[in-house]
Amino acid sequence: MKLSILLFSALLINNLSYSATPKEQVEAKRQLLVDRVNKILKDPNKYRSAMIEAKDRVLFCSYCHGKDGNSNQPGIPRLAGQNAIYLLDQIEKFAKKERKQFVMNQLAKNFTDHEKTILAVYYSNNKVIPASGDIEKAKQAAPHYNNVCIKCHGANGKGEAGYARIAGQRPDYVINTLKAFRSHNPDRRNGFMETYTSNLTDKQIENLAAYIANLR
Repeated sequence: MKLSILLFSALLINNLSYSATPKEQVEAKRQLLVDRVNKILKDPNKYRSAMIEAKDRVLFCSYCHGKDGNSNQPGIPRLAGQNAIYLLDQIEKFAKKERKQFVMNQLAKNFTDHEKTILAVYYSNNKVIPASGDIEKAKQAAPHYNNVCIKCHGANGKGEAGYARIAGQRPDYVINTLKAFRSHNPDRRNGFMETYTSNLTDKQIENLAAYIANLR
């Protein structure tokens, strides 16, 4: 599968004629952006340039997410330390309105591919300032997290490839997000998360948010 994506990417780069399915086109486009991010992360000079350039581009983003991605706004996620590829995927989802939030939809659809990559690199490489949660609530959530959430987000909440880093995330944002998945909110769809949250009570969600906020 990866080989076919790379071959199609090469065809795009060379402007050769190729009758690809829409799904193949989307996958090839994503792979091109992922490759760009990885090249920046591996090259010290490109990385340094990207961080400098992105710092000038995030002025508008900083009103909600903070200059370094450590948001103090209620209900707004902290992006600092987030996995770069996950960030890239979310920007694409906002651009296509697969995730719906008016401001983000308007911003993301106007980002160039270059801006998408440097923003993903920038936020992922800023140090997160962890939130904190109620210790007693966190203790109650530990068994559920270690039986379910750990499969994708890892024991320390830093996520696996393609999954979100949730460690230290704001509790209010986590609560809102889990409730959105539980209610099958059309603005935030994810089949796995909708399944995993379907039987959670409000109390369990609050406990999980506290546990996640305390992960480091």
